[in-house]
Amino acid sequence: MSGFTLFFQGADVPGWRKMLAEQGAAGVGLSFRHLAERLPKTKVWKVADNFPEGQAVLLDPAIHGAEIDLDDLQALADKYVDFVEINVDRLDIISEFDALPLGLDWIEGMRRDFFDKLPVDKFMPVWHKDHGLQALEALGERYDRIAVVGAEMSENTQLRGRLNSIHQKYSVDLHGVSIASPDVLLNTRYSTASTSSWLSAMRFGETIVWDGSRLKRYPMHMKEAARKRHRSLFTRAGFDADAIAKDEPNEVARFTIWSWRQFEEHVAKRRGVRHLEVVQGSDVATTWAEESEETIVEDDRSAVAASHPAGRNLPAVREQRAILPVFETTRIQAPSEAGEPVKTVDVLSLRSSSMRKCDTCYVATNCPAFIENSACAYDIPVEVKTKDQLLALLTGMIEMQSQRVLFARFNEELEGGYPDPNLSNEMDRLFKLVERMKDIQDNREFMKMTVETRGGAGVLSRLFGEEAAGPTRLVDSPADARRTNELMAEILDAEIVEPTPNS
Repeated sequence: MSGFTLFFQGADVPGWRKMLAEQGAAGVGLSFRHLAERLPKTKVWKVADNFPEGQAVLLDPAIHGAEIDLDDLQALADKYVDFVEINVDRLDIISEFDALPLGLDWIEGMRRDFFDKLPVDKFMPVWHKDHGLQALEALGERYDRIAVVGAEMSENTQLRGRLNSIHQKYSVDLHGVSIASPDVLLNTRYSTASTSSWLSAMRFGETIVWDGSRLKRYPMHMKEAARKRHRSLFTRAGFDADAIAKDEPNEVARFTIWSWRQFEEHVAKRRGVRHLEVVQGSDVATTWAEESEETIVEDDRSAVAASHPAGRNLPAVREQRAILPVFETTRIQAPSEAGEPVKTVDVLSLRSSSMRKCDTCYVATNCPAFIENSACAYDIPVEVKTKDQLLALLTGMIEMQSQRVLFARFNEELEGGYPDPNLSNEMDRLFKLVERMKDIQDNREFMKMTVETRGGAGVLSRLFGEEAAGPTRLVDSPADARRTNELMAEILDAEIVEPTPNS
């Protein structure tokens, strides 16, 4: 296999199996739990008869997280062993039957009795977080490849760093089970990984696009906009843009496989580059193997994530405390009164030097200064203590946001000119930055006063006297019939003049 191989799960379904072969998928995954439902009763089903020569096949029991009765689980394990014995020559990777409900003793017994007798380059034990870090180290010492369940790992960057350390320490190949996140695949030293995420384009209406540098995943509610936006990309890649827009499943599936394959090649390329970028004798930060393991508590058999012991026991009080490492102390000269000496004081400011590490950095895959197991090569000095510094910062932010808007507009034009909602959002952000800068620069002085009164005299009469309030006062009470007649009598009699044609 190459530096990285992605196994497309779903090959137990004949239609997907055929399409993956047609699209040139280098590796496919067989989920035995689903395949067992389709196996013929009287005929032996062989892997060699159903997959083209040269395509790598991974056998996975696919039982993690499934609700299966213990008796049925044991029966499925027996079928799994029989299937492996028949097809061991054609299978490239054979995952162990990691039945957690049957217990760790049962799993280890299966390894001793059956799986350890398989070729060492084919068998793959599976590590679960509940087994503890000591078990992970033991697997690294003993086996050539270890599988880690992606759902348990998730975005745990500390565990990711520990896996990278074990990969380097024991030269063991890591396999990610059911990985859905492209970032996890990029930033963990997996040699192989399996994913069923490509099927979400057909099952859940997602749109998965390789844009030349990133694998983008658009949810269903963005499907129409995403497919219009990348219409020219579909055509350049050799696919039917109209069929994808109409959500034809076969064309969507073909393009999705193509996108994941491009991403697979990108990861494989990064794996090769990373090996070349390691500099001998360079300053190396503390490795993950040497760091604290508070998030996973080890014992002989299992581990439980916990931050404090059970009960209400308080942690021990430290005799010395330090400033949070995101800050640092800066010495400045403070203003003084006339005739008094200038004072030097220490103030807290944002730390400019970074605590990031290359192995767990978010931009590790594209960073030109990446060196494995090293501290970040860049500092970010920022100081905002005066109004002029704040205005300078906002000016830089406005310039940076303007560049983003213009580049997004350039990309919109390249994609055919269809209005990009992301560009509209970035334009709104630019306008808000400009408004905030205008507010900071505004030196106008004004007074705003709110007055409230209840009952009695009005607000104007209380502030400026009865004379000022008089013109605004309405009739206190309605006039009676006598007063109305008096008012009508005061009206002068007048003769009604008919209008003339020329008037």
